[in-house]
Amino acid sequence: IKKGGNVSLPEIHLYGGKVSPKLLSPPSNNTPRRYLTFFSGGLHGPIRPSLLHHWKNHDADICVYEYLPKDLDYYSFMLNSKFCLCPSGHEVATPRIVEAIYAECVPVILSKYYVLPFSDVL
Repeated sequence: IKKGGNVSLPEIHLYGGKVSPKLLSPPSNNTPRRYLTFFSGGLHGPIRPSLLHHWKNHDADICVYEYLPKDLDYYSFMLNSKFCLCPSGHEVATPRIVEAIYAECVPVILSKYYVLPFSDVL
């Protein structure tokens, strides 16, 4: 990292100041994950509309929703997916990155301006 340079760190949004109990006990490594990838979120920002246009309702293994129906659980999808899409919205960063890490779901960062932490050495 260059002196005076910036480092991007993932943000986290904790409802009520606590991590969901579902994320604190992810399934064992032997448990198969049903979905290839998951995303659920609003259409704000330049990336999300394109993501939903190309992947919403196109493949049963790729679960992409604008808003998750009330009878489905956000964290259950993360815990049952191999990859969690983390597109930027109005802001560059998203708390989805940290949620994905907790769920042991590989975060796939989709952003024009997000500089990954330590990208110059990793």
